[in-house]
Amino acid sequence: MASGAAYTVSKAGVMALTKNTAGFYADKGIYTMTLLLGGLAGTNTVDSFAEGMHMEMYQKVMANQSTLEPGKNDTPLESIAKYCLFLSQSDIAPVLNRSCVVFNEKWPVA
Repeated sequence: MASGAAYTVSKAGVMALTKNTAGFYADKGIYTMTLLLGGLAGTNTVDSFAEGMHMEMYQKVMANQSTLEPGKNDTPLESIAKYCLFLSQSDIAPVLNRSCVVFNEKWPVA
């Protein structure tokens, strides 16, 4: 077990939605791709834990996972922005339609 059920199901759902949306809109010249982002330092993602979380699951997940270390294994926001510009190019978008690109500096592991 490398991640919690909610994370795993959400990630699979986003990937399926990407492929479904891409298939529906491609003939209209609208292309869909997803960046599967890892840890992001300098964002407000930790705010989602303000209401609490399942601590037993969190402890099990963290026992099998390295800690996010900004500057070492986080995903630089500048790199994400550059990649988004690349993906938006008119000759690139159709080729990558339906793609789910892992962009995460290998964190988290799953």
